[in-house]
Amino acid sequence: PRRLVCAMLSRCTTAARRRARGSTGWGGPWARRSRCFASGMKRGELELEHMRLDSIVLPKRIILLRHGESLGNVTEEAYASVPDHLVPLTKRGRAQAAAAGQRIKHEFVGDDPVHVYVSPYLRTKQTLAEVVKALDSNDIYGAREEPRLAEQQFGGAFQDFEAMQHAKQERMRYGRFFYRFPGGEGGLDVYNRTSSFMATLHRDFANAEIKDPNLNVIIVTHGLALRLFVMRWFLYTTSQFEASLNPPNCGIVEMLRHSDG
Repeated sequence: PRRLVCAMLSRCTTAARRRARGSTGWGGPWARRSRCFASGMKRGELELEHMRLDSIVLPKRIILLRHGESLGNVTEEAYASVPDHLVPLTKRGRAQAAAAGQRIKHEFVGDDPVHVYVSPYLRTKQTLAEVVKALDSNDIYGAREEPRLAEQQFGGAFQDFEAMQHAKQERMRYGRFFYRFPGGEGGLDVYNRTSSFMATLHRDFANAEIKDPNLNVIIVTHGLALRLFVMRWFLYTTSQFEASLNPPNCGIVEMLRHSDG
């Protein structure tokens, strides 16, 4: 996983040089502006209180992608022996991610520029690794591993299968948004960190390094975090959230900018 993230960031400098030459070749394993994004964008990031609304350029679209099928999706007993953040994709999950990459390329972004945010979990990073194979002609402005996009924390370390099944049944009776797993997070907690991430997004949209009216933002995350991102963005109610379901593995949600900006 560490090598994968480094590979993502290493494409920054290559892509920047390629863009200056006007070339559209891939030129190596990914992102642009490595110094900026590897350091958390300290150089280019604007402080929220100094950010003018007219300095923000909203992206053309935001694409939310759930990870491919993981070992934990096949059997929840995997969480008893594998840390949640290290649960890998299955062979089927990798194929789903590759197919999602082709769909994103041909149905959504074409050859437009891309900027990526990804949960630090292994299954999301493996999903992204397959997706970017389809984006070989795109200028990828940057890639950021974003902890606030991580899976809901279920408490403790390795999961006790029987105790977790009981907790999930209790959650169904109590409500998914407000139920908090013992020692872990509730939907409200994930909502709050998603809200914090949204503030970062808007700072990035004002950053001269990446703002572009043709930009496509791809966010690779988990089912619950994806739904709570949509809830926060569109200000849905908790009742509307409770009525929603996770998208399938590698399900895509497209948020397209209105023509009036």
